Amino acid sequence: MTKSITIYLIENDHDHANSLEKLSNLMDIPTPNNVQIAEIDLLATVIESYEKTNFPIGETTPQEAIEFSMSVRCLTESEASKKLGFSLAKIFNAPDGTDGITIRQAKMISNTLGTPLTLIVR
Repeated sequence: MTKSITIYLIENDHDHANSLEKLSNLMDIPTPNNVQIAEIDLLATVIESYEKTNFPIGETTPQEAIEFSMSVRCLTESEASKKLGFSLAKIFNAPDGTDGITIRQAKMISNTLGTPLTLIVR
């Protein structure tokens, strides 16, 4: 006997919340069967599509990346600047967040704070 799966399009926030709850319940099954695995896969795909359209994530700025790295290490701007040996204020106050930063400074930020170099240098 073939079992069918009914997946509905997500058209609003209510549908999204219901789909997330259904996915969560399916993911809690200790040993899902093949139909449940297929339903998890399909539901996750529909949820991902809805979220990409309705909750787009913008590109991270260098300042946001550096600030995130500082927060992970529980560092203030002042503390991070001391570790780096130069002021982050100049970088943070620039219109695009990178004005005046040298490659050497970008490498120091990457090595000291763990911020990926690709997020600092554009």
